[in-house]
Amino acid sequence: IIQLFALSESGLTPDLAWKESSYEETSLCGSNIVSQVSDLSLYYRLGVTLGTDGEFDPEKEVDILVYTGGGDVASDNTTYTVSELTEMRAYAEDLSWLADEAVNNYAYNDAGINKQKFLDYQDGYYETDTSDEGEVSEAATESTEAFSGEDAEGSRSVKLEELQTFEQFQPDGEVFVPSDSTVKSLTDAGLNPDDYSSQFLFLYENGKQYEKVKSKGGTYLYEYAAKNSKTVSLMDLYHAILQVTVDVQQYQDYMGIADLRSSNLWYCIELEDGSVYTNVENWKSGYDKAVSLVKDYPFALACERKNDYPTFYELTSGNGKDAVNRVKSYLRGNDIIDKNEKVLFALDPELSQSDIHARSREVYENWKPILPALLISAIVGGIFSLICIVLMTLQCGRNTRDRSIKLYAIDRMPTEAAAVVGFGVLCLGLGAAGLGFSISYDGYYYDEIYGGYYFSPDLWRAVVGAAGILAGVYICLIVYCSLVRRIKGKNLWEKSLIHGIAAMCRDVYQARKKSERLLLVFGAFCFLQILLNWGFGGFGVVMALILDLLVLLYLIQESAGRQTIQEGLKQIGSGDLDYKIRTETLHGDNLEMARTVNSVGEGLKVAVQEQMKSERLKADLITNVSHDIKTPLTSIINYVDLLKREQIEDPKIKGYIEVLDGKSQRLKQLTEDLVEASKISSGNIKLEFMNLNLNELVQQVNGEFDERFHGRNLDLICSLTSQPSVIRADSRRIWRVLENLYVNVCKYAMPGTRVYVETSCKNGKVYFSIKNISENPLNIDADELTERFIRGDVSRSTEGSGLGLSIAKNLTALQHGTFEIYLDGDLFKVTITFDEAAAEI
Repeated sequence: IIQLFALSESGLTPDLAWKESSYEETSLCGSNIVSQVSDLSLYYRLGVTLGTDGEFDPEKEVDILVYTGGGDVASDNTTYTVSELTEMRAYAEDLSWLADEAVNNYAYNDAGINKQKFLDYQDGYYETDTSDEGEVSEAATESTEAFSGEDAEGSRSVKLEELQTFEQFQPDGEVFVPSDSTVKSLTDAGLNPDDYSSQFLFLYENGKQYEKVKSKGGTYLYEYAAKNSKTVSLMDLYHAILQVTVDVQQYQDYMGIADLRSSNLWYCIELEDGSVYTNVENWKSGYDKAVSLVKDYPFALACERKNDYPTFYELTSGNGKDAVNRVKSYLRGNDIIDKNEKVLFALDPELSQSDIHARSREVYENWKPILPALLISAIVGGIFSLICIVLMTLQCGRNTRDRSIKLYAIDRMPTEAAAVVGFGVLCLGLGAAGLGFSISYDGYYYDEIYGGYYFSPDLWRAVVGAAGILAGVYICLIVYCSLVRRIKGKNLWEKSLIHGIAAMCRDVYQARKKSERLLLVFGAFCFLQILLNWGFGGFGVVMALILDLLVLLYLIQESAGRQTIQEGLKQIGSGDLDYKIRTETLHGDNLEMARTVNSVGEGLKVAVQEQMKSERLKADLITNVSHDIKTPLTSIINYVDLLKREQIEDPKIKGYIEVLDGKSQRLKQLTEDLVEASKISSGNIKLEFMNLNLNELVQQVNGEFDERFHGRNLDLICSLTSQPSVIRADSRRIWRVLENLYVNVCKYAMPGTRVYVETSCKNGKVYFSIKNISENPLNIDADELTERFIRGDVSRSTEGSGLGLSIAKNLTALQHGTFEIYLDGDLFKVTITFDEAAAEI
């Protein structure tokens, strides 16, 4: 059987045992030819554009855009020689990676937007001029100064139109600000950096570091793309470089395939233009000449294509079709070079070269004569082995004299211990069998021309391997026979440690059900039994038996009743509050207990319904009231805005309008906070987790609140870790958490004090803390501050809604973080903790 497997690997399958055929007629021969033809086709296909007349030409010029199908007309600015493309292979993958990074990270539609201005505006560095009364001055609103300019007081100003553009712009990625050298390079070339998207600027700046070879036109690709940005994509150029350079490398790797010096496969390929490719000197005159020379070869197949439709001509002298059909099947679906080609493949009749065909034919001719005998031996041996195993299973463990079960020492061991020993023996047997297989299959050789391992079977390897496998089978049979004896002796389960432990646990469990009351009744019952047996003779024995029967029935009924109650408790405990224990068959204590359990279930059901109703009412109240408030509130805000636009000179009326404006805005904020708090507490929000650098987020918030802190005369002291503090969170939600904390500081911190912000990483955790001195005394517990509508100022004189810390805490918990408040006198400190995430490259 082992030898049959080995021969099948070499193409000598059992179906060839009684078939008259040669190696050149087998499917193995066809498969070997197809493998060679496939490599040959790849070489010539690449050579059409990367070579000259089917030969490797390092000076051949290739336009990468035309080659990859990205352009119709060749351009010197994208043309390189094959040798230059070989040199560019060293950095082609880097350029392709840059193109992918540009797509994934940077905006593609922000051309015309001044990048530095946009970033400054995002970071909150923009201010407008104000008058002495704190109103935005007309000059500031209509300022026409550049964003980077400064007025007399040093505050920045911006055009109103430019501000609107910034506010409406939503980039599809990060904004990339080019370095000074990149700006200078573009400017020196007469180009404006603001005319390019962030994606292009990223590729332009980084591509300069990698590109080392100039095109035929004397330019680098980034220079050419910059000057022709409307028609050329630098991203596509960098992707095209990788594709072309990979093909060039593959073309060079297959250079030795074209001549097939060490192969017995001969070929002739003639294209529609008369070009001939062959590895036989006599066939260089063309396809027709070659066909006339291969009549009655052991294997010869010709194929003529017209518009990719093949017509075959079998020139082989053999009767077998397997090899020819295998090659035909490949040629039907694959043309070698062109759809109008003529090809001829033939095997050297002498197989003079020492290649895969020669070695395969040697194995075929040596083993085919004895293949029928091997096949018959394998069938007979397999049937005999199966019969032996069945007979051994039936006889195993039986004593020959009395047919009783005879167990050995290993069979009397605890099952688990025997399993450990058996596993060791089984591993030994499998190891011996594996060694036998490895010896049997040690005849593989590696084909250095085409690659791949091929098998050359030897008889002595098969014999030694069979011996090792046989030894392994015998060792494994020891474990098998022990298992059979245990099953027959019925001690597989009884002798196991698990059985003993299970029996002990069952006894303990059953003993746990007995109560003191049953023990007392049992003692009285035993005394009555003794009295009847000793005092009344035979009559007493009969009475004792009747009493035993009554007590047995009573105990069975009580046990069944308790089991019913226990089942009811399990059902109610699992959440089925509608479940009712049937009391028709219960009596005494069991009846009272069942009624109590039913009443408990009913009470729990009512309580749950009331709680659910209360929660629904709360949610409906918040939603409906918030919606009802929003409609008139929107009208109030709009009308207040209309009043502000009127030219009202009376300062008293203007003051009233300002009060109305402030109160309506506060009511609007309170309504939004209330709806958000309701959504968060019910979990009705969608989170999008990603890796975030907490340090960058804190810096952005610091910039956002810098002006407000100065307005309250608060000094911000920020201490961040030197390394990135990466967490896994939703960017919008974590921003809201930090924003609420900073807003809380602005509202309640004592003016003229310091605010400390700190981040740290320790033991796989990322910590963020903010602390300040409260303006009002903190005479409540820290936990109460995170409850809804709780504020540090008891007088409620500030503009807070009492929901900020509650929202921040709930949002932190939803993102798998912890939110802790620490109070010490007037010191207010909040610490947020997240698990540290691995930084993305």
